[in-house]
Amino acid sequence: MAPVAAEACSDSIKPRDVYIVGVARTPMGGFLGALSSVPATKLGSIAIGAALKRANVDPALVEEVFFGNVLSANLGQAPARQAALGAGLPNSVICTTVNKVCASGLKATMLAAQSIQLGINDVVVAGGMESMSNVPKYFAEARKGSRLGHDSLVDGMLKDGLWDVYNDYGMGVCAELCAEQHSVTREEQDNFAVQSFERGIAAQGCDAFSWEIVPVEVSGGRGRPSTIVDKDEGLGKFDAAKLRKLRPSFKESGGSVTAGNASSISDGAAALVLASGEKVLKLGLQVIAKISGFADAAQAPELFTTAPALAIPKAISNAGLEASQIDFYEINEAFAVVALANQKLLGLNPEKVNVHGGAVALGHPLGCSGARILVTLLGVLKQKNGKYGAAGICNGGGGASALVLELLSEWPRSDLVGTPPPQIPTTRANHSPFFVATLRNLEAEVMGMLKTYNGFLPEGEPSSMGKEKGVPLPKFGEWDVNDPASAEGFTVIFNKARTEKKTGGRPDSPSKEDRTYKHEAVLGKPPSVSWIR
Repeated sequence: MAPVAAEACSDSIKPRDVYIVGVARTPMGGFLGALSSVPATKLGSIAIGAALKRANVDPALVEEVFFGNVLSANLGQAPARQAALGAGLPNSVICTTVNKVCASGLKATMLAAQSIQLGINDVVVAGGMESMSNVPKYFAEARKGSRLGHDSLVDGMLKDGLWDVYNDYGMGVCAELCAEQHSVTREEQDNFAVQSFERGIAAQGCDAFSWEIVPVEVSGGRGRPSTIVDKDEGLGKFDAAKLRKLRPSFKESGGSVTAGNASSISDGAAALVLASGEKVLKLGLQVIAKISGFADAAQAPELFTTAPALAIPKAISNAGLEASQIDFYEINEAFAVVALANQKLLGLNPEKVNVHGGAVALGHPLGCSGARILVTLLGVLKQKNGKYGAAGICNGGGGASALVLELLSEWPRSDLVGTPPPQIPTTRANHSPFFVATLRNLEAEVMGMLKTYNGFLPEGEPSSMGKEKGVPLPKFGEWDVNDPASAEGFTVIFNKARTEKKTGGRPDSPSKEDRTYKHEAVLGKPPSVSWIR
């Protein structure tokens, strides 16, 4: 079974409610690792393109993109727009780059949801991207002229991403303060870090991440073959004994925060396709989850580590829920102590928090992580039979963002857990995505066409495209197109096959095309036709 068809729950879908209809993320690449040659904007394009494909949403329908990115130096203008156009979205799409430090990807999703709730948009892409490997170092005084003496470079990643500008020290110092205030020991942090790796490795081992991940092809360069990156790189570098022996990174005497129990510097991107209930019903989109509520919170900059404990209850309340109704949590592991302290403050069962591992093991690409934890939370809810999930992430400056999801589908299908969401195949490269509807809801012109194709495709045959009209197809069951009652339980997949006539201008400009459409359709009654999910 795929995500819930709109027709199946049309009574419960509200016009201005916000639904997730597609998600994807890249693997998390290690610092200067497998994805280091790929710019953040390219990673963003890959995630956006995959999420739209999985949602079966035509890129031309996307009205706006909100995409997180923190370390934008040397990326060029408008990183979010670069990612959007790189994914094939039209020039008309509005794009906004969001920088709320580590919470950027989640805040981008909140902004996208708000635009739908307010009636501004109906289809929006949200998410985040980061390539920490490609952040330049700055020669800060070069523009003024370097006159005499030695000069130094400023690490852009530290300066703009990992440094508390208010107190002029590294974020790890804030983590040490958190450990002291909440009595979290070095042993507890190391144990949590080991658990994060073990959970991540276990999830990867049973392919629990594979439906989330879109593989990234990385050019070999200089004639070398390309490689395909399809797994989170950090999980392959786990050594528990070595982790426990690492020296403190931010406080030499009595420190407890190390490189092993902190999140790893990483590269990656994640994207979500959001749609209004009105558009879900109109297009027959299949829904994965509903965004039930969200919230931000803030406190003193040096206390950013525990801000999720303020934001998460607000988001749960805004969703109209009680904490007891939340089945699973994702709390971003900026440091192990962050997850431990917030768990303690919220009184959470550790078995319900980050059950597939977190940023300590998977990696923490700053602008991406807020979106990544949402994607991972969806998989956890399904695979652990949960209904409600809450995600929270702290951000530099003292803030945090949180969001509550309600899973509305059996997606991925229980017998396909660990595999990519099933894709309904197209027969030609230029076909628009398929749309799904029940037979009784088809338009009259399509009903007429179905009378011509009065039958069902045999199992394994992908489409009736190319068949002569009037050629009977093998039947798996009897139905009468004039009798809607006989159509109960049948699913129809129909496609708008596009032909285009160029009238000049840029080849990729939709405004310079005359388009004509024809409808063709195929029928099936799951599970008789194996590729209809």
